[in-house]
Amino acid sequence: MSESLHSHLVEFKRRLDRLPETEAPPPTTLQVLGRGQLEQDWQRLLFHFLSLERPHGLDHSFLEHFLTALADRDDLDYTFSRFDLTDIRIETEVPTSNERRPDAVIWVNDEWFICWELKVTAVENKGQTTDYVQAEEFSGIELSKADVPAENQHYIYLAPSGASPPTADEFVPVSWQWVASEFQSFLTAGH
Repeated sequence: MSESLHSHLVEFKRRLDRLPETEAPPPTTLQVLGRGQLEQDWQRLLFHFLSLERPHGLDHSFLEHFLTALADRDDLDYTFSRFDLTDIRIETEVPTSNERRPDAVIWVNDEWFICWELKVTAVENKGQTTDYVQAEEFSGIELSKADVPAENQHYIYLAPSGASPPTADEFVPVSWQWVASEFQSFLTAGH
């Protein structure tokens, strides 16, 4: 190694050593804005980027990436086809036949759906996820569960890592950290 390169590396290491140590990850955008505790803001942000009709300029790219990543998970028995992209619908705060409101439903009529319950700091309300599974229909979007094959009915419980699990076994826990890593891998790929 040349003396010049060695002196540059020594200087570089000296500068790195002066950087403060961080004990926690940097705050999220919502935390910086003082809205990091509000589940509805997290919901709006996530489903804004997943929705095709929102003015984010990503068209279907992030939705496709995200649904493909969900299909690749070992704990979720979900399959995704690119042919579904033009027919996918997304709605938040969807009323059910038993007067509950899951945070979101992503679906293709009579083919499949994913029912979402999101948690940021709160815990599940009494029997909330069980009620979503037992509801006969999502009345706000006129989607009857009887019309969707049982193997194509999916439930996701999106919460921080280490959060209490959902009461309904049908709900698959997915962490916000996983969602953030999928955003990162999407952005790294050139968006």
